[in-house]
Amino acid sequence: MFEIGKIIVHRDHGLCKISGIEHVSYVDKDYFILYPINDDSTKIMVPCDGIDSLCRDVISKEECLNLIDSINDLDGSFIQDNKKRKEEYAKMLKSDKLIDIAHLMKMLNSLFKEKRETNKMIGLIDNAIYKEAREKLYSEIGYVLGIDSYDEIENLIKSKLNFC
Repeated sequence: MFEIGKIIVHRDHGLCKISGIEHVSYVDKDYFILYPINDDSTKIMVPCDGIDSLCRDVISKEECLNLIDSINDLDGSFIQDNKKRKEEYAKMLKSDKLIDIAHLMKMLNSLFKEKRETNKMIGLIDNAIYKEAREKLYSEIGYVLGIDSYDEIENLIKSKLNFC
């Protein structure tokens, strides 16, 4: 399932390449060595016996296109209470399901739209969560569809539905 050279998705770091396996003698465990595909200076070590809880396979092209088509059906309502909203958004951001990340982005887009319409500031935490969600969603879609530009990915999504 997980083998050297394979591109996978790490829950916290997004798309990563498995570069090898390293034995750590003081804990007597083997670890997969991962590097985020856009940052070869960050070394991530994941226990071989626990990788399933932190990593998953990249979605297929069919799953990716179905995901894009399904975004329109997601509820864009956002949580009004700031504390509850941040807790829920953080939970969604940690999800290993890309549909949850897409749902989070749709909710944030609704929040940002309301803020713009009422001339209110977008909170720093909401903005940071949006950027992280965008990175996770767009990097995987881009990888699967062979698109390098986030603008192209955003245009693809916009062309299919009213999103972003």
